[in-house]
Amino acid sequence: MGDNGKFYVPESLMPIYRDQLIQYADVVTPNQFEAELLTGVTINSKDDALKAIGVLHGRGCKVVVITSSNLSGNSDSLLLLGSTRGGETIEVTIPLLPATFVGTGDLFTALMLAWLHRGESLQSACQKTLSCMQTVLTRTLDYARQCSNGA
Repeated sequence: MGDNGKFYVPESLMPIYRDQLIQYADVVTPNQFEAELLTGVTINSKDDALKAIGVLHGRGCKVVVITSSNLSGNSDSLLLLGSTRGGETIEVTIPLLPATFVGTGDLFTALMLAWLHRGESLQSACQKTLSCMQTVLTRTLDYARQCSNGA
């Protein structure tokens, strides 16, 4: 839906996601901005993020992962927080790479769903997803640097 305070879709669609579609989702992977929009919870702390996750569980989502938040306390990293309705929780600090990438949320979601579909626990699915993400993004960044040096 959006990130960093900006919408990728028409803002008028947000109530449809929040009020009509979210109840049908088994797995949701919003970033901090999207989690705030979907729940009405302003996220300024881990407790706020956990409250937002609880709201999404309350709306029927079995697995909720806030994929990136500015709650790590460090400008060089993001914080991932997630849980299952069954009580499994995860908290992972993700190092930031010195670049801006497009589509990382979509890649995260695709990988996460694949690992969960294979029967992995939330912890394992997140670890494997983040490992793949870091590899893809690091290789992309390395390739971009090679291309810019060769131009």
